[in-house]
Amino acid sequence: MDDKKTILLIEDDQMLLRLLVKSFKNVGFIVLTADNGKDGIEVASKKQPDIIVLDIILPQVDGVTVYKALQAAKAPIVVWTNLAQKEVEAAIGEPGIDYLAKAECSLERLVTHIQEIVEK
Repeated sequence: MDDKKTILLIEDDQMLLRLLVKSFKNVGFIVLTADNGKDGIEVASKKQPDIIVLDIILPQVDGVTVYKALQAAKAPIVVWTNLAQKEVEAAIGEPGIDYLAKAECSLERLVTHIQEIVEK
């Protein structure tokens, strides 16, 4: 990446969050984090990241509520969760969300997917 992009990772699993931070820093991202939905909304509003990776099962404010709150933001949102895509789309009320299943998606694939989005 020529100029550093900022990514917001909203994930409550601390071990996974550390791996994500390391992975995205290694490819040149400025990384912001939130380990619950409430903080995720606040960080996104204040820092205006270029892209957001969002888990759905979160403490304080669930990921569906976070998604809806952040839809107006300019940043694309990639949902990365273990919930089924149809279940997430039905809860959000929007088909065709940018969705990746944690169980089926390696960190490398997630990083590559994010890089492709921000380089468009």
